Amino acid sequence: MKTLLLLSTMLLMTACSNSVSVLPLPSTAKPAVKTAVMDKTTQKGTATLYRCKDDKEVRVVRNINTGNKSKKRQKSGSVINLTFNNVTQKLTSTVSESGNSYTNIHWHWFERGDANMLTTSVGKVLAEQCIIQKASPLEALEKDTNK
Repeated sequence: MKTLLLLSTMLLMTACSNSVSVLPLPSTAKPAVKTAVMDKTTQKGTATLYRCKDDKEVRVVRNINTGNKSKKRQKSGSVINLTFNNVTQKLTSTVSESGNSYTNIHWHWFERGDANMLTTSVGKVLAEQCIIQKASPLEALEKDTNK
């Protein structure tokens, strides 16, 4: 009985000691996110530069697609690439009462005469009173912006 009491006491003493060895967790590296890189040297279409209130700029690129993909896109609606504050988003045309509207989950672009406007998806105005500054074939605008 004394040996059993002694063994259980020793077991409790070792179990409650502070020197617990902890193995380090293996570092899990985040997987690299692959994004599609658009080759801007082979794009065909038009690029339009808009100057907005408070000297903001919005650039809209309308691509002219060729091949089978363009037929599918024509059925689903037209697509634009819109750049604002060095961020480019792909927006799809949506149903609108007047003018053209393009949207994705982040931005909404409204084209209504001289009242062009860019808002966030929750309605915060990013750029308003946007007027066409320059509309040209895509190749010419690419050369101008690379100077």
